[in-house]
Amino acid sequence: MNTNYLQRILFVTCSSAAILCLIFEELHFLKYILFAGSAIYLFFGWSMELIRERKAYLAHEFVGYTYSTVFFAYFFNYIYKVFSQYLIWYGFILALSLVVYMLFKRRTVKTDMLIQSIVLLILAPLPALF
Repeated sequence: MNTNYLQRILFVTCSSAAILCLIFEELHFLKYILFAGSAIYLFFGWSMELIRERKAYLAHEFVGYTYSTVFFAYFFNYIYKVFSQYLIWYGFILALSLVVYMLFKRRTVKTDMLIQSIVLLILAPLPALF
């Protein structure tokens, strides 16, 4: 199976788990989904083609790090850690910089990744607001 489809499935799974953990706080399997998804983005983000089709490992790792930071912020907010607010706003700043980068490089970036980065920007500050 192509890594692009695996990445889409992983993003949809993690983002839906992030939204559901805000609504249903007692479902503990959501925190394991968030932790596993953020760990996969952190450790294997360089091998997923996240920005464009060619191999640009540093750019892909930055995107994987950004996704991982936002989902780790949800995970730490879910388990009520003190520093989760700092991680939430750090993830928001990273997601904002990712959207700005993808808007500047709009011609070379895959369209679905631009949409995913905008969704990530919307998801990033939600734990601090609720």
